[in-house]
Amino acid sequence: MAAMKYLSVEGVSKAFGFVPALSNISFSADRGETVCFVGENGAGKSTLLRCVAALNRPDTGKILISGENVFSSAARRTIWRQIGVLEQEAFYFYEDLTCFENLELFANLVGTDDPAQLVLRTLERVGLSQSRLQSVRDLSGGMRKRLALGRLLLQAPKLLVLDEPFAHLDDAGEDLLLEVLEEFRGAGVATVFASHRLELASRISDRVIVLEHGRIVDTAARGGVSGDGSERLIQ
Repeated sequence: MAAMKYLSVEGVSKAFGFVPALSNISFSADRGETVCFVGENGAGKSTLLRCVAALNRPDTGKILISGENVFSSAARRTIWRQIGVLEQEAFYFYEDLTCFENLELFANLVGTDDPAQLVLRTLERVGLSQSRLQSVRDLSGGMRKRLALGRLLLQAPKLLVLDEPFAHLDDAGEDLLLEVLEEFRGAGVATVFASHRLELASRISDRVIVLEHGRIVDTAARGGVSGDGSERLIQ
């Protein structure tokens, strides 16, 4: 019998009204493994990621972490805390609070030791030390993405779910994100993400899965997309 994977997605389907978004999606990811989803806009990538992150409940199928259904009532407090989420545009910050105040609030929620000092070190790590007293309302998109990355560092999740993580970042921000994701991988964190930036995604992905109209149409291990899958990718 094959060993159980940390994350297992089994036969997941999702529709909005009469419009199908996902059709019988199955894949898995083990600890320290990175899986990237690619495809055209509307292929179902964001919907799938929101299901994996337990933000959208699928109509059919299961999403299991360590064999436990993420939507079960027993999993809500234990499993959901393991999931770190970074969406493309929605960062869920308090707009009128500063960068420091937002991260300090989160650090207190997750129960870290000496949260103020940890937040200062985290802000320095993500390049926002000089902006620590700036309100989130005044941040650029790239700075918000860096702050969201800092929040993930504070959380120390076991599963990362990232939607277009390279969006809004400059070259230095992209290098920082790649570095942090490699550190998460080394710590045994499973990562599932979607990106149009295949040249960056392929550097950190163990597998690339192509979605088309809510279905998996191609899969490849590190090194390229098999068959004609590359023709389906949007650069």
